[in-house]
Amino acid sequence: MILHSIGMLSLAVVMFGAKASLAAEPPQSGTGPVVHMTHETQVLTVDRNDPQLFRAVIVFGFTWDPKQLPGFEIGSLDFLNRAAAIEQRVTPMAPRKADGWVGVLITARGQFEASNNFAAHPFNIVRLPIIFEIPKDNGNSVQIADAESPFRHGPEPYAESDGYRIKTSKLKQGSYYEVWETDDIEDQKADVKAVGLIIDAEHVPARTFLMVFVPLLLIWGVIYSSLWWKEESACSRAVMASLFAATALAFSSINLQPNVSYITTGTLAFTLLYINLAVIGTFSVLAFRANKRGAADDFRRLRAIGRSVAGVLLAVSVTVIVLWVVSRRDKNLIEWFDKSQPLSKISLEPKV
Repeated sequence: MILHSIGMLSLAVVMFGAKASLAAEPPQSGTGPVVHMTHETQVLTVDRNDPQLFRAVIVFGFTWDPKQLPGFEIGSLDFLNRAAAIEQRVTPMAPRKADGWVGVLITARGQFEASNNFAAHPFNIVRLPIIFEIPKDNGNSVQIADAESPFRHGPEPYAESDGYRIKTSKLKQGSYYEVWETDDIEDQKADVKAVGLIIDAEHVPARTFLMVFVPLLLIWGVIYSSLWWKEESACSRAVMASLFAATALAFSSINLQPNVSYITTGTLAFTLLYINLAVIGTFSVLAFRANKRGAADDFRRLRAIGRSVAGVLLAVSVTVIVLWVVSRRDKNLIEWFDKSQPLSKISLEPKV
């Protein structure tokens, strides 16, 4: 009887311990076996008409141990920040001879949503996320581990159409949290386990610099030369030609600028150029009026002052543009996984 009681007590202790263990360590989403992911960006372009949309072609590679994940498969990815339907091509990979791991290659092609500040354009950095829901095994999210890409299917990541190239590319896991409005329910919340391929792309300003900023300097040089001429007619023609050239250049460079409602570096540069043209033109007019009155000393003095003021104004203009670019360049980097507030109202964070 005593042995029976001890046996029942031991069984009860074991059962209680098992229940306590299960209660203390419930199955957690995202703590299952690891799936290794590689990625390669083949196309990356920003929509000029809607700069918050971008087009990308990404090749994802997923590999896993079939012994740890028996029967697991990835047919397609559920992209959460897609702007339209995403075209996906799934290609199974043969088991690796070294360890027997299996996997798939998924080529995703489509348009995605971002939220960026283009004030520093064309010297800006944009953050372009590719966010998709973590695949599940038996109802639980697996762990996604970033691995160095073992394959190369295309050229180096570079979008020739709009001059963006990848600066950094990082993998981040978290909860995707979003609020949107419908006719019946105003605030709906989506909080799902997700993976974000966070791409920071840097705009290459060579094309814009050659087609916009170099002509701006040439226009400034032409009107500045008017402060050295002695003929009023030639000076007037130079001032008017510079004004028309600046206006024509402003209209022709529209297709190089993103379609945004706020000031960019390009619009700031044109504004400063018009100020320079107005100041230099004013000194030219005043100097030649003094020359007509026969005031040779005033003529020389006004032109000398104009040259000095124009040089100082040019230095100030360049300094303002540099400070503008430095202050605005990193204001567009956004934290995409943040459960404290909706994605639509998320705060901007400076680059770390």
